[in-house]
Amino acid sequence: MVQKNKELEVLMSLGLTYLQAKTYLALTQLEKAGAKQISKVANVARQDIYRIMPTLEKLGLAEKIVATPIVYKATPLKEGSIMLLQERTMEHTMLRKKVKFLLNNDKEKNVDATIHEETPQFIIISEKKLLAKKFQTSFLEAQTCDVIIPGTSWSVFMFLFFECIKAALAKGAKIRMITEKTEIDSSLSRKLETLKKSPLFEIRFVSTPIVFKITVFNGSEVNMCISNTSDLPSMWTDNPQFLKAVQTIFENEWNSAQDYSDGLKIINSPHATPPRQ
Repeated sequence: MVQKNKELEVLMSLGLTYLQAKTYLALTQLEKAGAKQISKVANVARQDIYRIMPTLEKLGLAEKIVATPIVYKATPLKEGSIMLLQERTMEHTMLRKKVKFLLNNDKEKNVDATIHEETPQFIIISEKKLLAKKFQTSFLEAQTCDVIIPGTSWSVFMFLFFECIKAALAKGAKIRMITEKTEIDSSLSRKLETLKKSPLFEIRFVSTPIVFKITVFNGSEVNMCISNTSDLPSMWTDNPQFLKAVQTIFENEWNSAQDYSDGLKIINSPHATPPRQ
């Protein structure tokens, strides 16, 4: 019981409510269960379980399996705790930036007040749902976005964030992308043509292989994939020196890349299967 109470305290310190923490902890013990069984183990009313589970799903702590009755599968406690910690860390970083912006723009601030510079941070994200959420938020808040992405990752990137990129362009964001010349299917070609209708979107291609994936938002934060085999883990940082180096790399690649007008080879695949997430 003491151990369980400590686990509840940790989960609550990571942002869950008491009932959410009890429900999630019970589900991790069961691994996979319906609302009735979760309610019994968690000692939480079944009507509250139905109310809580969509929130746990949104946080990436549980998955809903369509069955009769509906069954829920838990994200393992270790992975879930890391996700919540990373989420809290990013929220804290964003809050510090907002407070700094508020104070720097306060016309009536005390002349003796001192704004301490934030220490640049490096955040490692190891969970795909959290990474996708971070990208989506950054695109919607972007004024500028520069992307270098290998051809092997391009179709997945566009599949995941096409709508976010469209929304960012509609709000006036300027987006530049560099990728490799490669064969693309008709679905990806249509997405690309849609984006090219905006004068704020530019894409160029290089003939040599791209060995890294970076995305710079607003010239103030950068994402870099730090794995050779997958999108995870992924690093976010606002370190000025790192940003300067990455932006220099991007501009050099951009100046030597070829414009979209040079064309791509399109594979006719009207029934192409969406890329795996």
